[in-house]
Amino acid sequence: MKPGPLTALRIIEYSTSIAAAASGKVLADLGAEVVKVEPPRTGDPARYHGPFPDDLPDPERSGLFLYLNANKRGITLDPVLPTGRELLQRLLAEADVFLHNWSPAEAETLGLEYEQLRQRHAHLIVTAVTPYGSTGPYANYRGADITACAAGGVSVGTGFRDRPPLTLPLALGAHFASVAASAAILLATFGRDATGRGQFVDVSETDVLAILLAGYGIPTYIYRGVTGIRAGRHMSLGLYPNAVFECQDGFVCIDCPQLAQWNRLLEVMGNPSWLNEPRYRDRRQITEQYPQEVDALMAPWLMARDKATIFTDTQAQRIPTGPVNTMKNVVEDAHLRHRQYFVTVEPNDMGPLTYPGAPYRFSQTPWAIRRPAPHLGEHNEAIYGGRLGVSREELLLLWQMGII
Repeated sequence: MKPGPLTALRIIEYSTSIAAAASGKVLADLGAEVVKVEPPRTGDPARYHGPFPDDLPDPERSGLFLYLNANKRGITLDPVLPTGRELLQRLLAEADVFLHNWSPAEAETLGLEYEQLRQRHAHLIVTAVTPYGSTGPYANYRGADITACAAGGVSVGTGFRDRPPLTLPLALGAHFASVAASAAILLATFGRDATGRGQFVDVSETDVLAILLAGYGIPTYIYRGVTGIRAGRHMSLGLYPNAVFECQDGFVCIDCPQLAQWNRLLEVMGNPSWLNEPRYRDRRQITEQYPQEVDALMAPWLMARDKATIFTDTQAQRIPTGPVNTMKNVVEDAHLRHRQYFVTVEPNDMGPLTYPGAPYRFSQTPWAIRRPAPHLGEHNEAIYGGRLGVSREELLLLWQMGII
C-alpha cells in the first residue's frame, strides 16, 4: 500500500468531541500518524454513541467511534494524574501537532494551555477545536452542535417559522469545524517549516458555521434586505423553486437560480397553463409571499413520478435537481458503486463493514484505510514501550494505578 502525503506528520489527539476526532481522521486518512489518547477504563465518549450492531451497546462496536478513528493508533492515559501528565508531555516532545477540544479553563487544569506547552515544546502546533473558540466571553462555556448552530446563525434559517429552529443533522457542524481545523493545521505546518516554531491554532465551531453557512447571506441582506429567516422546505434567500418537494417515492430537491433553468423545468413539466397568470411570473414574489401556492400547482406533476425519474429527466435538460436519498439509497447508488466509492473495512473481532471512501483522489499518495479503529488501549505497549521505553512491568503498574 502506497504511503499517504502526510506520513512524516506525528499527531497526538486528546479529545472527547466529534469535531476534534473528525479532524484527526482527515489527517490520518492523508497518512499522518495519529495517536488517539482516551481515558483509562471508559474510553472516548463516542464509544457509547452508536449506532451499534443489532442495537446492542458495546464500546468496541460503536459505528461512530469506528468511523471517526479508523487509521489511528489508540492509547489510554489520565493526564490529571502527575505521572500521566508527564507521559503525555513525553509524547508531545516527539509530536508535530497536539489536537484537543479543551476550553481554556480545562486546558489550564490539565497543564495543557498553550503558553505552558510553547515553553516546553517550541516546535509544537497546538490546535483547539471548541464550540466557541479559546477567547471571548463564551470561551469556557460548554457547548454542542445545537448551540454552535444557534450562535453561528445557522438555526435562524433552518426550520419552519411557526416552529422552533433546528440544528444541522448528525453533528454536521462538528464535521465542518473538523475540515477547517485540518486545513489550518496544514497551513501551520508550512509556517513551522519556514520558521522552526509552532503556533496555536484556535478553531471555533460557531465561527466556522457563521462564516461558511450564515455569512454568505450577509450581502443578500445588505443589498436586498432579505434576511434568510427559516422558511420551512424553502430557502428564502433564493428564487423559487429552491426547495425540497415531495414526489411519488420520497423527496427531491429542485433549485433553479437562473431564469433559463426555470424555463427548462417548465418545459419538462409540459408548460402548464397556470404559467399564463401574471401572479406566477415573479419568482422573488413567489418565494416571499406564497411559495406553498405554487408548490400545490407543481404537486400533480411531482407526485406522478419517482425521484429517480425526476432526476434523470431534469438532468438531461441541465436543470439542477437531486434526489433526497435514504441511507439505503446511498449505499445502493449506481453512480457511487461505479466509482467504487465505498470501501470494506474489517475491524478487529467484527465482520466486514462498509465505510465511506475517499473524498478526494491523489495519484501518487492515495487515500486509504490502513488500519481499523483501535480497541481501547490497543497500542499502549507499542507506544509507551516501543517509543518511550517503558518496561512491561512498569506498564502493568501504570495500568493497576489507573494511569493508563
